[in-house]
Amino acid sequence: MSSSVCGRMQALLAEHDAVVCPEVLYLPAGAVRQGPLSEIDLKAAGRPHPVRPFPQEGERPEGNPGLFWSLAFALRRATFHRLGGFDETYVGYGAEDTDLGFRIARDGLPLLFAGGAPVFHQHHEGYDPPLQHFRALIANAKRFHAAWSIWPMDGWLRAMADLGLIDWSSDGLTIRRDPTLAEIAAARKDPANPF
Repeated sequence: MSSSVCGRMQALLAEHDAVVCPEVLYLPAGAVRQGPLSEIDLKAAGRPHPVRPFPQEGERPEGNPGLFWSLAFALRRATFHRLGGFDETYVGYGAEDTDLGFRIARDGLPLLFAGGAPVFHQHHEGYDPPLQHFRALIANAKRFHAAWSIWPMDGWLRAMADLGLIDWSSDGLTIRRDPTLAEIAAARKDPANPF
């Protein structure tokens, strides 16, 4: 995170009791191995996330609390404590940041997407769906549904249902079987796709 991002977040939080997400640009595989890159090089190499549009400059309110993600965000310390921080009953991976996003909305806090001063996400191996976290995803989906009466991560749950791993409906979610090692390997994303 560059000093311009930190300064920008600090200035926004001095004006607004809000949660601010700076734009995240995803770096392609091998970008950092090329040696030290300037911020200009990083901006040229980075790709914006297709589901989270950010303004070119300035900030805009985001009305979908499900688009909050903990990859990069800022808020006042007192606000974080007032919200209760992250719910530590979520285990491992999945839905913990969506839960915080919903609590942010319930509290009436603005969620601001800030453009113009991005952070950079270094490429790493990814899976879609992330079957290597299967049991945690199921436990967390159930935890989230119990709290909010909707299912999080519905794209991943749909993919797991299509594989025959779960039975899933608006009313319930049950495990049929764990994914095989071959299914986990097949879910590995192409390194050219940073999302």
